[in-house]
Amino acid sequence: MSKILVTGPTGNVGKHVVSLAAEMGHDVRALVRDPGKASLPEGVDVAHGDLSSPDTLLAALRDVDSVYLMWPGLAVDARVVELMAEHVRRVVYLSADGTSSRDLSRSLRPESSASSAKPSGATFGGRSSRSRSPASSSPRRGGTPASWKPG
Repeated sequence: MSKILVTGPTGNVGKHVVSLAAEMGHDVRALVRDPGKASLPEGVDVAHGDLSSPDTLLAALRDVDSVYLMWPGLAVDARVVELMAEHVRRVVYLSADGTSSRDLSRSLRPESSASSAKPSGATFGGRSSRSRSPASSSPRRGGTPASWKPG
């Protein structure tokens, strides 16, 4: 099974993503600013890093296939997205600032993959987020998960 990096793993949404992924048998790595303060399920790999500091992400992205990207309204540093495009096959994005998946596909794609990256309903453990809830089947602003496949 592939390794999933979860950003924001101690937050209101991220803690549930980490728990569910671990329960489903996924190999989970949690990106945290302060590993000493992180309270995570047993078996979850903890990686020190910060989305606002792209150079801290290299070790966290090593051997990772997918990223669950909870972007909490921080300024977007293109280097973060470039690093993810270089190291992972899939990014599942959840906006916390009212950004739609269409906005994400326009603003976060590295230029090299702009023509091939396509937002879609998020998938997790082989299930589409669109199949779980009728409310999530139509695009809406804010909180909309989008799956982005770099390159």
